[in-house]
Amino acid sequence: MTSNLKKIISMILAGALMLICISLPCAALDSAAPCVAASSAKAGRGETVDVEIYLENNPGIVSMTLTVEYDTDALTLLSVTDAGVFGAQSHKPEMESPYTLVWCNDTATENFMVEGTIATLTFCVNEGAEEGASYPVKLSYSYKSYDIYDKDINRIEFVTADGAVEVVGSVEPPEPPVTEVLLGDINGDGSINGKDINDLKKAVAGNFVLTGNSFIAGNVYIDDKINGMDVNNLARYLAGAITGFN
Repeated sequence: MTSNLKKIISMILAGALMLICISLPCAALDSAAPCVAASSAKAGRGETVDVEIYLENNPGIVSMTLTVEYDTDALTLLSVTDAGVFGAQSHKPEMESPYTLVWCNDTATENFMVEGTIATLTFCVNEGAEEGASYPVKLSYSYKSYDIYDKDINRIEFVTADGAVEVVGSVEPPEPPVTEVLLGDINGDGSINGKDINDLKKAVAGNFVLTGNSFIAGNVYIDDKINGMDVNNLARYLAGAITGFN
């Protein structure tokens, strides 16, 4: 076999190994294999987003040490919330990448069989993050260093599945619908009558305060105040002395 052919085969094998090592969601991996994964989420720049760390097919363990890595130019880790289902923890106090999650229960006599969320990482998407980009939240551990083991100190192998935060455009809240206010219609029933002037008199007397559309409708003297001038104008309108308010 020539040296060039050996090089080509080595390159192909290296590429295949890289593909095998790429983390996928647990469901896309061996469905029966123990898996520790990070969820994926979407958020806009300046917004906060939660990424959950969760277990699937847990065969029973007492201790786990996980390393979490992310792009600090795009994401800022704000807080870590332990789910409280996996015994004692000593997570890294500094909110930085790489971040270390540690659960250590050396004296446990029974394995923890928990599945589902074991911790939640809350990130802020930095203003410098690129809209449309997806920033990985990578998980790793060392099998050789006994980062995951059971009550009998047997190393347990888990596959890892990375999560990601996708940066989306901020959505502007819709404009509130414009409601037309009929001047003089204090109670908002669509007509101007004796009920409205009674309400207006009560407001002027201090029995209650007109707010919002009721205030706008009651200000028929158009001076941004509710007083006797408004009562007088509304009375003249109901009597037919005037046909509108201006």
